[in-house]
Amino acid sequence: MATMPRSAGANAEARAKTQAALLEAGAAVLRKTPADELLSQVTVREVAREAGVSPAAIYHYWPTQEAFRRALAGYSLDPRRFRSHGELNRTLGEIAAESERTGRTSIRGATRVGARANIDQVLESQSLRLQMALWAQHDQEPVADLLRGMYQALQDDFIPVYEQVVSLDGRRFRPPFTARHLAVALTALTEGFTLRWSVDPEAVPTDLAGVPHLAGEDDDPAEPPWDLFSTVVYILATAMTEPADNADARETLASRGKPAAPRLDPRG
Repeated sequence: MATMPRSAGANAEARAKTQAALLEAGAAVLRKTPADELLSQVTVREVAREAGVSPAAIYHYWPTQEAFRRALAGYSLDPRRFRSHGELNRTLGEIAAESERTGRTSIRGATRVGARANIDQVLESQSLRLQMALWAQHDQEPVADLLRGMYQALQDDFIPVYEQVVSLDGRRFRPPFTARHLAVALTALTEGFTLRWSVDPEAVPTDLAGVPHLAGEDDDPAEPPWDLFSTVVYILATAMTEPADNADARETLASRGKPAAPRLDPRG
């Protein structure tokens, strides 16, 4: 009995799955490779061995070893499979649970639970390790472009969350700061704390009690302990924002000190 030919869609899907499997094998090789040898030392032969295929299978999809390396760098830093979405979902879930516990959404509650959920996700994954290894080659423009794109995607995911939490807490960003400034700072903090936490966890306490209320919040006797990372995020987020009513009052006073704009007579 003759077999029916596979549809173009099925062939494309199979091809995409094979490519993804080969790139994932390449990522596994990257994770085993010293940072100063990254990418340039990843060979088609080694990736083929990791994937359990012949080198010819890789050359079926990429014409040269260098072409595979470029695709591998892009795959490894692709925001769709990197850090942002997993971190964001976990962070939002923790913030929602804390808001339900306290009856309101606040910067204090969101940073205590959200920041911890975020860094826990990074600690549990191997993505940051791979990112840091690729950062060792940031002087190569293609790698630098990929890193910039990854950071931009992370910021674009989290900025709406920061803006919403700040607004729901009755605050706004204090000029000259914006949600993007906060996103850049928190990305850097996450990376720095993750590196220190992974090699020296005792240096990062997770049982801080009595963290000062910096934004006039009501005392919460049932508030669980803080970790150092979440505490720093709270301090930073509070410093970069201000009560919305204070900001409105300041703008009103500032406008009173300015002469009224002349009215234009449409009749000339």
